Amino acid sequence: MKKEDIPSHESELLRALKERPDLEPDEHFTKSLRVKLTKKPHPPKKWKPNFVLYMASSFGMITIAILVSYFLSNEYLLKQGDRPNETVAEMQVGEESEINPLFQVEYGSGESQIGFRQDRTGGQESGISSFFVRDNTTYIIDNVNQKILIVDMDGNKSSFKVNESSMMDIYVDEQKNIYVLDNGRNIVNKYSENGQLAKTYEVDLNIPLRLRADHQKRVIAEKSQDYFMYLETGKKASPNRKIENETLVKRVNDTLGKIIVYETGDPLEFNVGFEESFGGLTILETNPKQIIFAKTEVAAHTEKIITETHVYVMDRKNGNVIGAVRIPIENMQEAPRNFIRADANQIYLLSPEEKGLVVYKLTPGKHFEHVLQDKINTYKKENS
Repeated sequence: MKKEDIPSHESELLRALKERPDLEPDEHFTKSLRVKLTKKPHPPKKWKPNFVLYMASSFGMITIAILVSYFLSNEYLLKQGDRPNETVAEMQVGEESEINPLFQVEYGSGESQIGFRQDRTGGQESGISSFFVRDNTTYIIDNVNQKILIVDMDGNKSSFKVNESSMMDIYVDEQKNIYVLDNGRNIVNKYSENGQLAKTYEVDLNIPLRLRADHQKRVIAEKSQDYFMYLETGKKASPNRKIENETLVKRVNDTLGKIIVYETGDPLEFNVGFEESFGGLTILETNPKQIIFAKTEVAAHTEKIITETHVYVMDRKNGNVIGAVRIPIENMQEAPRNFIRADANQIYLLSPEEKGLVVYKLTPGKHFEHVLQDKINTYKKENS
């Protein structure tokens, strides 16, 4: 279905999903999503708060919820930094937040281009599902052309072909080995820096969703915090395992989340408040003095799903936020599964836009933009 063929009501609902971090579905939010996606447009009416919990409506909407669930949050989810507990430079925070484009990639099938399904049918996704940044080099998944596109710090582009078309996530270790998760076949392929296949790992998980490394730099395929597998050993995590050197997030209720840091001794807990409603919470990076995390707010009392996502920098000692930057999703044609990455002291955004794929550098600031309340007020005026 072409973008212009989508009715405005459904289009706005789908647009909201772009602001979701790469998380598991929250039960309450998913139920609401299913109902909102099936509601037909109706004449404007006077707005009034709706506190009734929406119920799941159809098997078809369950399928849609699965397709978008990567952007949503569950009750208790782990998303540890790509290089947790390493000695890295602190994230720099300016007076004002900044969003600057680093480079753009044209859509197409050439070696220096990237595939993008602009006219998607039958539930197909765009083909750009994830990316990773290591030492100022960007690695991007291209499911359409079945390749990994690599862009170095000077903008030079190269690529290598892969025999995979359902790639979900990508991770690059310090030796520049490239790990690619194919969740259609439940495997992870490990490639050398020059694109030679080095090893294939079977992943014994039901729908693995992402790759990461633990504090000992062991590469992990995971579905959620309690369901992951170490690639080299095949060992699975146990829900009752002893938690050490991990950073967890927890949904407490509709207006409160927690960040929990497990090191030595008692864990550190920091409250993360939500002015509207909990939408998502994920850790992007940690260093000895800071925790960098993404937070998504959802409008609490509107029939339409209205969301906003920021990346925050938190002081690890006292839990105070020292800066943030808003994620500008409004120009995205579709949000990739993983579209925010932190590499040492830099934050990057992967944004498939109308004229090409753009990678941005995000700089948190003491002063940053908030637009959620404006969106809510506009919606209420239009439906009053």
